[in-house]
Amino acid sequence: MKYLFEEPFDYQDKNAREQTERAFLARYDAYMEEFAAIEPLLPKRFVKEYKKDYFHDYNVKELVIFPDKKGLCLNLTLTNYELDELLICYRNVRSLKTDIDGDSWSLKVFGMELLPAGEKAMSQEFSFLREDASLSFTFPALRFQKTKHS
Repeated sequence: MKYLFEEPFDYQDKNAREQTERAFLARYDAYMEEFAAIEPLLPKRFVKEYKKDYFHDYNVKELVIFPDKKGLCLNLTLTNYELDELLICYRNVRSLKTDIDGDSWSLKVFGMELLPAGEKAMSQEFSFLREDASLSFTFPALRFQKTKHS
């Protein structure tokens, strides 16, 4: 993650805590400037949902990777504590990197960054609470669907 990561600090040291918070807020502002460059490429419903909490603490319900005519596809289903289910479908995925084995999709998202990756492409990187798990890739567009379950 380039911007949205936490630095370790001594919780007992108020100055260190405040300095770390200021540094994070500066990185967050820089991230939002970069995100603004790709926001027009994303579905408005996705942007609205993403900006609520950046999918922090959402659970990965399912991740399916499969080939199609245009290349690699990735369908990601996330759930939150309100029982919303978010389906994000990425097409023409490139530079896929993950160290998650197929049996470990029950992961909690810690953070997610979307950044420009060329003129009409984006990169996405996830960090999870489980430190040995990661997922990153580039893509030109996504589809988004939100379902509320009761």
